[in-house]
Order: sequence, then structure tokens, then C-alpha cells
Amino acid sequence: MKNGWATVPETFEGDRLVAVACADEVQVLVAHTCTRRMNMNIRTTSKAITFARPFSLAGLDEIQPAGTYTIQTDEEAIEGLSFLAYRRVATVIFLPIYHGGLGSFQAISITPEALDAAQARDASGPHDD
Repeated sequence: MKNGWATVPETFEGDRLVAVACADEVQVLVAHTCTRRMNMNIRTTSKAITFARPFSLAGLDEIQPAGTYTIQTDEEAIEGLSFLAYRRVATVIFLPIYHGGLGSFQAISITPEALDAAQARDASGPHDD
């Protein structure tokens, strides 16, 4: 435990090394991801998306409950251009680990297409108004 954070052992997913840190309090989530190659021109953006009802993602066996989820995207700068441009190198969704205790999360690699499809299914389903 370091500064109130417990770190889950690192694992490789494809060409990415993923380590997730779990907070003692649910309100804060910190995750560290890096690629195997050293590139200092990587930017990471995070956004929260909300599913109104349970959803599924390609490659996941379990249905995920409705709620708000953090999506993190890593992009690397494309070198050699006369303007600044980036290409996506990874997208992950943070899912709770229910058997890991309160505040435990896992980072799952997803494609933007799979995320878009899940959001479209959520938007087109019946609403409980």
C-alpha cells in the first residue's frame, strides 16, 4: 500500500501493460497504463459515459449493470507531419470487480466500435419513464 492506494498486480493485455490501483474510498480511481515501447508523445483522455440499463460489450461474458463508467483513451502523436495529429492506440473501460471489495476496478481493452454499438443499443431500448 502506497499513499492509501493498493495496487493490483500488473498484467499484459495484447501489447499493453495494465496496472490498476484501488482506492480505500470509492470516489477516486487511479489507473496506470503504458505501452511496451517508450513514447513520450502519448496523451490520455478520460470521459464518463452512462448506460441507462444493463449492457454487454463484445468480448465480455458478463452483462454489466446500468450506471456511469469511465472510458480512457490513449493516443500517440503522429510524427513527421507539418501539423499536430494523433492516432488512437488504446481504449479501456473501467469495470467494477464485485468480488474484489469496495472500490476495486479492472481496466478492460475495448474497441471504439464495440463501445458505440453498446451505447446505440442502450439508446434504442425501451425507457422506464
